Amino acid sequence: MMVRGIVAVAMAVGVTWSGSTPEVSALSQISVASVSAGGTHTCARSANGTVRCWGRNNYGQLGINNTINKKTPVTVPGLTGVAAVSAGYSHTCVLLTAGTVKCWGQNIYGQLGNAKNVNAKTPVVVSGLSGVTTISAGYYSSCALLSGGTVKCWGQNTYGQLGNGSLSNTNTPVLVPGVTGAIAVSAMGVGHSCALLTAGTIKCWGYNAFGQLGNNSTANSTSAVEVSGIADATAIAVSAYHSCALVAGGAVKCWGNNTYGQLGNNSTVHSKTPVVVFGVTDATALGANYRHSCVLLSTGVSRCWGYNAYGQLGNNTLVTSRTAVVVSGLTAATSVSVGANYSCARVTTAAVKCWGQNAFGQVGDGTTTTTKLPVYVLG
Repeated sequence: MMVRGIVAVAMAVGVTWSGSTPEVSALSQISVASVSAGGTHTCARSANGTVRCWGRNNYGQLGINNTINKKTPVTVPGLTGVAAVSAGYSHTCVLLTAGTVKCWGQNIYGQLGNAKNVNAKTPVVVSGLSGVTTISAGYYSSCALLSGGTVKCWGQNTYGQLGNGSLSNTNTPVLVPGVTGAIAVSAMGVGHSCALLTAGTIKCWGYNAFGQLGNNSTANSTSAVEVSGIADATAIAVSAYHSCALVAGGAVKCWGNNTYGQLGNNSTVHSKTPVVVFGVTDATALGANYRHSCVLLSTGVSRCWGYNAYGQLGNNTLVTSRTAVVVSGLTAATSVSVGANYSCARVTTAAVKCWGQNAFGQVGDGTTTTTKLPVYVLG
């Protein structure tokens, strides 16, 4: 279908491989508070509330007022007081300490939320949003969690991924009915989004051809439906065509598309309900994007599973894995973020390491050489 073809653009690039993991000297170092890997670009929030981005910039998703790709981090001008950053497929959003949101990059579907459908190379204010506590920039839509536990979304709505009972795109935020008591939201699905509720349950909405809504169906839903068999979730991660949840005790469950083993249950069978990821018992955080998934363990080690043609699993191979494999040489991670065909982690030194596809510089090591092992992001 058309959407699948659009996503595949991120895959259609030349690939070369690095044979080492250089620990480069960082220039103009800034302490990183969080990192977000998107489609083919990455952004990091610094401890001082500024943001740096790197990688592909064809729609202005780096926020630096041009469309030139960057192989090393560049500061988004004029942006301060940032509390969180989320890199989507071709756009980026930040939550400001005032509880408002700014976005930039591709805007063909209104995913910047500023009542326009014009791309923006610098941050623009999302219309009518206040009291925001969490944001999530997706493929062609975005969502925000509000302080009262409700969720608003904007952008593409072809499959009902805005959750407002319609199929009409909107360039300003709309409320997701039936979602209350939410504590987290993830919009990185090509056509679906999910919210974690205070009760430990999860509700999802939108595209469902592979069962990525987790309600034992493959019917799309324009309104939020509850994921079957999840009652103790503590975190969620939505990918292109699959979803994952971290549950109490440190286990992980995933559901949806499983062509490349991205559900981690040693199978390639799609699942309309959550299945347990084999061998993961002490996870503290998770991420998912396109065709692979990763978790952070309590020991500071990361494990990934799924598609690995670009080395995005970080285990020094190009072998796709249906079960979780350890990311080589990463022992002090504090968070993990998964991009379309690459992955990143913040480490205890407040630096960032990335690995996988690097055709646009999204790994941030000053090259466009794809790497099967983690490398330091410059700066």
